[in-house]
Formats: sequence, C-alpha cells, structure tokens
Amino acid sequence: MSNRDVTKDNYLKLPEVFSMKRVLLSLSMLLCFISPALAATYYVDCGVLGNDSNNGTDPSTPWETVSKANTVAGGSTVYFNKGCTFTGKLNPPDNTITYGAYGIGAKPIIQGSGSDYALYINSRIGTVIQDLEFDNNNYSTARMDAAFQTTYQVTIQRCKFYVTGGSGAVDTFMSTLSGTNNMYDITYDSNEFINNSTGGTTAGLYFYHTTEYFYDIVISNNNFHDSYGPGIRFVSGSTPPITDYQPYGIDFKYNTFTNLTGSAIATYSGLNSPLGHQSYVRYNTLTNIGASNVAHVNAMQLQWGIGTIIEHNVITTVNTSIPDGDGIEVDWAWASETNISNNVIVRYNQLSGFRAGGVCAGVSIYAGSNTQVYYNTITNGNIGIINKRAHSTGNVFYNNTLSGNDYAGSSDDAGVGSPAPASTWINNIFANSAVADFRVANSSASPTESYNVFYGSPHRFLVNGVTSETISSTDQTGNPNFTSSTDFHVTQGSSASGNGTPVAALIGLPDLAGVITPCGTPANPNIGAYITDGNCTVTLSADLSLQIPMINLGGTYLWGDLLCESAVDGNLMCRVTDYGAANPSFSSCQDAALTTDMNVHIPTVIYDNSSYQADFVYVPTTDGQMWFKLVGAAKD
Repeated sequence: MSNRDVTKDNYLKLPEVFSMKRVLLSLSMLLCFISPALAATYYVDCGVLGNDSNNGTDPSTPWETVSKANTVAGGSTVYFNKGCTFTGKLNPPDNTITYGAYGIGAKPIIQGSGSDYALYINSRIGTVIQDLEFDNNNYSTARMDAAFQTTYQVTIQRCKFYVTGGSGAVDTFMSTLSGTNNMYDITYDSNEFINNSTGGTTAGLYFYHTTEYFYDIVISNNNFHDSYGPGIRFVSGSTPPITDYQPYGIDFKYNTFTNLTGSAIATYSGLNSPLGHQSYVRYNTLTNIGASNVAHVNAMQLQWGIGTIIEHNVITTVNTSIPDGDGIEVDWAWASETNISNNVIVRYNQLSGFRAGGVCAGVSIYAGSNTQVYYNTITNGNIGIINKRAHSTGNVFYNNTLSGNDYAGSSDDAGVGSPAPASTWINNIFANSAVADFRVANSSASPTESYNVFYGSPHRFLVNGVTSETISSTDQTGNPNFTSSTDFHVTQGSSASGNGTPVAALIGLPDLAGVITPCGTPANPNIGAYITDGNCTVTLSADLSLQIPMINLGGTYLWGDLLCESAVDGNLMCRVTDYGAANPSFSSCQDAALTTDMNVHIPTVIYDNSSYQADFVYVPTTDGQMWFKLVGAAKD
C-alpha cells in the first residue's frame, strides 16, 4: 500500500482509528475521577524528615522510599527531593500519575539495583515522568511496555538516563517494547542520555515490536552523548519486518547526538507516513558519530522509509572501521525486496566529514525509489551523493552544493552485481572534487544531467575507470565563487548565478536559507543550494564606503560601489566609484530601488552592527561624478 493510497478500507487496518482514540481518551479521563479522594500530592525525601510512616502530603512530612512512591492512586503527583539519591525501581501503579522533583539542587537520582530497572512503566495511560535522573549498572536503566493494554499519552521530559559498566546484553537507557499491544502518543522531550557501557546492543532509546504498532511518537530536544552504541533504534522482532506493522507518525526533531559509537538514528523496522501521520527526521545535530573500531556505522540509518521527510539536519564527521560511514542512508529493511524505501524527501541538510574509508557518502540512496534530494550542502567526504543498486529507481537530485569531496556524485552497485539505474541531476554544483566530479562504477548507468556546475576537479566523469570530460551543453564550468569556505552562497560573477533552470517540484519551496522561489520567475535561477547570491546585505563600512550588491531600476538590475563623505549640511554625500549590471537571480537585495528621477531607497543598510532604512537623492554636479545625498535614515 502506498503511503498516499489510504482508502477507508485499508485505513481501518491501522491499529486505532480516530473514533477509538476518542473513546480511549474519554475512558482515561473517567479514570481520573473514579476515586478523587485517593488522588493527592506526595513528597519523598532522603533526609532525616523522610519516613514511610508519614502521610507524605507535605514537604515537612515526606515519605522516604521509592517503594512507597509506587503505592499512590491514579491522578496523584509525587515529588522527589532534589539532591537525594534513592535506590529501587519506580513503577507507576496506576494511570495518570506524575512523578517529578521539588526543592533546590541537582535532579533526584533513582538508582537501579543492577539486576532490575530503575524505571518501569507497563500498560499505563497518562503517565508523566519529569526532572528525575535514573542510573543503573550492567542493566537497562528504564523500560516501557504495553504487556496488558495499550500504552499511550506518556510523557518523559527533562530527565537524565545514565548507564555504567555493561555486560553487552541490553544496557538500554529507555527500552520501549510494545508487548502484545500498541503504543502511541508518547513524548520524550529534553532528556539527557549517557552510556559508559562497552558492548552489546546498547541504545539511548530502543523500540522493539513485531505485530504491534508504534505511532505518533515525538522524540525532541534530547541530548545523546558520549555513549557506546546508537542513539535511537527501532527494531522488529521479525526479519524482515512484517509489512503491515511499520512505525508511523514518528517525529525526531531538535535532538543532538555527540560522540556515539553507533548510528544516531536507526529505523530497522521502517518509518511510514500514512495520511495524517507524517514521519520526520528534522533539525537534529550530529557530531562525531561512529568509531574506527566499529563496523557499518551510518549517522542516520533510515530503512524502509515511506514518505519520510529528512530535513534541516547538520551532520559532521562519521567514523567506522569499514564501510558504510554515510551521513544519511536511505535503505531497505533486512535486504528485503518488499521493504524498499519509497517517496522519501532529503532536503535542507548540511553534511560534512565522511572519510571513514571505502565508499562513504553524505547522502546514500542504497535501496530507495522515487527519492527527492534537494537544497543540501555536502562537503569534505569520499562521495557527496551516491545512488546505489538496481532498486534505486526514479531518484532525482536538484540544487545541491557538493564541494571538496573525492567525488561529488556517484552511481554504483555497492559491489553486489546490481547496477544502479539512471538518475536525474539538475542545478547542482560539483566543485573542487579530488578525483572526479561524478563516478559511475560497476556497469551502473550514467546520470541524466543538465544545468550543473563542474569546476575545479581533475576530471568531470570517471565511468567504469575511464575518464570523460563530456558534459551537457547547459552546464557551466566557471568558478562558483562561494562566499567563503563555509558559506556556500555564490557571489557576483559566479558561474552558478542565474544559470540554472526552474524545477517545477521546487516552485514555492524555500531554499536552504529559507528563501522561497518566486512562482515562475525568473527564467534562470541560481544553481546550487541557495536561491539568493551571497553578500546581499548593503553595508556602510567604517571608511564610509557603501556597497550595494543589487539595485532595481524598473526591471534592470545594477550593482554599485559608492564612497561617502560629510556634506556641509551634515548629511552624507556619496560618490559612485564603480557600477555594473547585476544578475537578479532570486536575490533578496532586489528591494533596493532606483527610480527614474534617480532617487534611491535601500530598505536595509548595515552600519556599526545596526540596521537602517536609507533614502538618497541624486545631486547634479559639475565635476563629472555621480553624487547621491542621504536625505533620510531610520534605525530598524
């Protein structure tokens, strides 16, 4: 079933339809009011005041142990005193219970025994765990199950999960297993995960299921760092996963992953996006993923994605002992012909540092069809983007900037006798490649390409070991003139400026900087990841030189350099020192306007780190120079 083909009949095959969800919500609300006399707020303290014989309802009469905190009624709130360490397992006994912290100091610590969990949530609704630290040694720190009934509306936020030691078994910070029921509406937000274990299938968040559903799960603003193993894993008990049971509506956003020996995100059981349940991997920051002694690490191992959107991620440095070593890999699940990724979008990502050895790429389409890859920058890798295997059909690559790689692009069979088919490449910048701009290997098809920039590389193509310099007549070979080694906006005189072609799929979408392509104009947009040229801001420097990258004169575009000095009346008089024709591209500087009577309006001028609106009028003189007088300036 396609992710877009959700009819009434097949949609009812999903685990809970909206009507059932409303029923369950009503039931959960009813549970909150069944025994209101028993629901209360309780306090737990490790100090001299703590005693399980107390009533626990006031900070002056707190309980002492985790065991006592496990006896409260549904609807209750339990606070642990900050700075305390408690031993045991926190196990919510009912629905709609909140556990948190009070007082001042460090988060309260709940220390597991080393042979059991520090936190165990089983078949609960409406549980909230917040502002606590859970530690364990040689055993999983926490676990969530749905063994007896569906688990949903659970929030875990601002907690810390820490594991030390590790026998190599299941040292998982938060192990989320679906049991025999579904789990949905789960939120992990603003938590910290650290793992000092040295082996096994460790993971920050580990999701395991077979014939049950994970759906509508938000994993946001978490910090995974200095850990053995992956950050987040979705795993199926069936290999390959069962087709009807992909996780869906999963949103990985605004997380940071630093110094992990495994993948930051790995979706081995798939990632679907049926109607109303879009899956995203977005706004995550990944740094130093993998290790030189760990095999087959990709920063994002995204298998069996259907309609998944991967956007706005920043990935820097991936290590592994042998390939893979990719930044983003769009893959199939368990090498199954029925579990190939389809209709995945990879956009607005900034990737750098993929040189672990072998065939490492910023973006690897290993087994994915109808993939769209656009507005990404990929630098300093073995390969910028690679299209692999015969299964990778219908893939398109638009407006990417690929610079400083061994190969900017590649078409390969991954060494398994499955040559990649032709793919479409339009409006990309291939620059400063160490070997060749595009590599075609193992009898794979050459790309269908046009309107690309090829610059600064020894060869344009390396096809099955043979070099070729033949490119499309629409391609450019001049310097793209990047703003800097880290800013890939192009500047005046760039071969990429205004030499692209409109791509229908991108009309109305923003570029990497968030600038939206105007509908239908102009006819020749920029090539690369940025619609606008770099250095667009009008600046007035300390020596009073005024640089205007673009001025609109009734549809004719100019750039101008002026030198200003104080006039007798105290205003600035600015003399034109140089000017020329400018390519309008999609530059945000087009709003600087020159009228037919030679008045100039500049909406934004930067001077001394402040922003101003400025208006100039033309002043005729007899010295043969063009002078403009500042007649109005307003600080933004």
